[in-house]
Amino acid sequence: MSRIVIFNTIYAQGSQLAMMVMQAVYFIIIARSLSPEGYGSYLSVLALVSFFMVFSAFGSERLMIRDISLNRNKFNIYWGSALLSLFLLCLVVIFLIVIIGKYFFENNIDIKLLLFIAISDCLFAQIVNIHSYAFQAMQKINYMGFCKILLSFCRLISVIVFLYYSSTLTAEAWAIFNLIASFFGALFVTIFAIKCNGLPILNLYYFKNIFSGLSFAATSSAVYASNDIDKVMLSSIVGQSAVGIYGAAYKLINISFTPILSLLISTYAIFFEKSTVSIKAVFDYAFKLSIVALPFGLIISISILFFAPVVPFILGDKYASSVTAMRLLSFLPVIKIFQYFGGDALTALNMQNHRLSVVVISTAINVILNFVLIPLYSWKGAILSTLICDLFIALSIWTLLVFKVKKSAEV
Repeated sequence: MSRIVIFNTIYAQGSQLAMMVMQAVYFIIIARSLSPEGYGSYLSVLALVSFFMVFSAFGSERLMIRDISLNRNKFNIYWGSALLSLFLLCLVVIFLIVIIGKYFFENNIDIKLLLFIAISDCLFAQIVNIHSYAFQAMQKINYMGFCKILLSFCRLISVIVFLYYSSTLTAEAWAIFNLIASFFGALFVTIFAIKCNGLPILNLYYFKNIFSGLSFAATSSAVYASNDIDKVMLSSIVGQSAVGIYGAAYKLINISFTPILSLLISTYAIFFEKSTVSIKAVFDYAFKLSIVALPFGLIISISILFFAPVVPFILGDKYASSVTAMRLLSFLPVIKIFQYFGGDALTALNMQNHRLSVVVISTAINVILNFVLIPLYSWKGAILSTLICDLFIALSIWTLLVFKVKKSAEV
């Protein structure tokens, strides 16, 4: 790997480590305070919001990374256009989330919980994402990490305040604290980004070409759906307690993936640069990164198998079943390695629609499997469906890449 990738990975690893610690503390406090039922309600709403929140900017943040990577002279124009697209579209997305959530959850979940989380994640968190992605496109991974850390720090402070000063430890009460923290996080990150880069030039470039980012937004949404649809279905079919147990295990798996995520972040923009060389160069780069990350993935998976019994001591005895859930999910990080690096290669090769098709098919399979397995096996059925679908995505993506390379060699 080049020196810049190594340095960026170290920067990303440092920021991700800091975020991992804060998110772990944040997660432990919330999980212990809300109980599996309350935490399950929070996760159910968060899963629905995650499915729609990527449409807040309609993929313009991903287009921004691509465009800045290829033409840094127009940084402030692309950056400003992504921000304006967010401001114009997020209110529509929030409105749709509330309407759909009210219909889907009926009277099982307070609508205020849905509204507060939607505003927090679709507006304020997305502002932070656009600023951090702008730094990522310039390969300023240390600044990108600082943006993410700042938001996580604000949320960590809010959860500590929530624990000690809130009279009611409910998911709805927490959502209010989270909303306030997200507002201040977005404010501080915006001030930092402007100080570093000057003022963004607000313009309608991405908004006028709104469907250019549709495949990016749809792919991200499909990924969230593939990852989280089981939580929403568990909520409807079994109940919030099952969501809490499964969701706690899944969250811990995601936290353990932090070292690999650092490498993904530091190399994403480079994939687009490799695409200007050749298709084979992109394929080789994705394969090389996957092999480099594989030993770390195996270490993570084996560690999860051995240290899963510690979970009840951290989260409480009510989460004892999460030990089994974590062990069943333990090799998911290895599958994710090939899924994400291969997916980034498809994106760089202008095969985003192919990536989207794979994830959409996987999501459909996930829904069908969940309808069959959840009534029979509860959260264990959801885990089995998750493993099958993630493996399907990884195999399909690399099959597409191999065919692409062979086709280019024949030309």
